[in-house]
Amino acid sequence: MLFSPKETNNELLKKEETTSSCAGQSFKTPKVQAKEIKTRKDLRATIKILEKDSFLEFWTNGAWSNADLVEFVLEQTGKANLYICTWSITEVPVRKLFLLKEKGLIGSIKALLDYRIETTSPKAIPFFKTFADIHLTKVHAKITLIEAKNTFVTINSSANFTKNPRLEAGYISTHKSSFDFYKKIFDEYN
Repeated sequence: MLFSPKETNNELLKKEETTSSCAGQSFKTPKVQAKEIKTRKDLRATIKILEKDSFLEFWTNGAWSNADLVEFVLEQTGKANLYICTWSITEVPVRKLFLLKEKGLIGSIKALLDYRIETTSPKAIPFFKTFADIHLTKVHAKITLIEAKNTFVTINSSANFTKNPRLEAGYISTHKSSFDFYKKIFDEYN
């Protein structure tokens, strides 16, 4: 479990355990583990404990962004390498990533971005290129990987790296097999 109901002020929906599979690996996971994270305060309260082999589905009301989620995860993992695959990224999240790198929470950043991003985010991309390894390709996926010492986090979300004032949904997994599955895509862009 990614977090415990004792550690939050909100209720966690949890049912009996079941066996699931991801990237060819089987693992036990709660049948339903979902969370409505409506505010940044809820996000901070929810993303408190990262346990190995956990899986959390979430949805928001647009009150926080992927960059906020990454920040809260990094506060737990400590320094980590970051892999971002997104269709869109804007200046505010790029500046947040830069500050996290300056604080020593991010070691390296590798990003797979949609090839049109230099046109759609002309201010963000030149700055992002100064501290991240960027590859442009045809992409619509929104995957973020966080690789810290003995911790492997996968965030698969409908949200781009923008301010995101929309209802978004996704999941956070700390299963190494999920991380490895998506990491292969990044490894193709050396």
